[in-house]
Amino acid sequence: MFSGVNIKELDPRWYKNQIALVAQEPILFAGSIRDNICYGLDQNLISEEDLNLACAQANALSFLDDKT
Repeated sequence: MFSGVNIKELDPRWYKNQIALVAQEPILFAGSIRDNICYGLDQNLISEEDLNLACAQANALSFLDDKT
């Protein structure tokens, strides 16, 4: 079941886009903070507003502001 719906009834592509793996040990990749936050996403589709919202929701804005 996923959100009350039998998984067999869901489009597999849609379902796979709804889940993610979050490792317990964070690993940062070479590149910018933006690159790391947007890893695996099409960065051309991520606006600065979206990025700032994600950072705010992760309580990372104060940390990131200290790095600039």
